[in-house]
Amino acid sequence: MNTNHFFRTTMATSYTARKFFKKVVHDSYLQLQQWDPEVVLEAEAWRLYTIKIQYRGQSYQVAFTKSEIDILQQESPYALDQAIWLHLIQQGLVIQPFEGNYLSKVLTSSIQRKIS
Repeated sequence: MNTNHFFRTTMATSYTARKFFKKVVHDSYLQLQQWDPEVVLEAEAWRLYTIKIQYRGQSYQVAFTKSEIDILQQESPYALDQAIWLHLIQQGLVIQPFEGNYLSKVLTSSIQRKIS
């Protein structure tokens, strides 16, 4: 899956937290769907912003407060993606080979953030 840094930056600065969360969740879903078309993803953006994923027989769940979403959205255009993917990896999700630049941007930016 591919992503465009310019458009993502524009979204991060102009979208509400709820709309941005939904965009990031959709991008994450598209990446997971490339690996397994049967993936099931449910997202809620109410008091807690939660993602529930059924992927290859495993269940994953990630939750954020609105304040956390706001902070991540302001930090960098891919900070929320990074947080989601790092939580999934910590829960045992194995990153599969991928095409495109989406996960490269997400995971590389995550490593760079930790070094800075």
